[in-house]
Amino acid sequence: MSQWTGNGLAAVSIGLEGYDLFTYTINNGFSWEATTKFGIDFAMTCLGVFGGPVGFAVSTTYFILDVSTDSFGGFGKIY
Repeated sequence: MSQWTGNGLAAVSIGLEGYDLFTYTINNGFSWEATTKFGIDFAMTCLGVFGGPVGFAVSTTYFILDVSTDSFGGFGKIY
């Protein structure tokens, strides 16, 4: 996979998650956990894209743990 493909997929991922948070907020939803989780996910995605091999490893580990623990026990989950 080329670097452009990876960066494009990272941008799509952040865009989709941002859209989910936006629609949640527009529909009168507010949760500091949801906003915080989006911020952490955004930071980890940027770390994976721009942080070189070590940043990629840290980001990958974070997202594997995120999926395997159901968003760290449901933290920031938008229902």
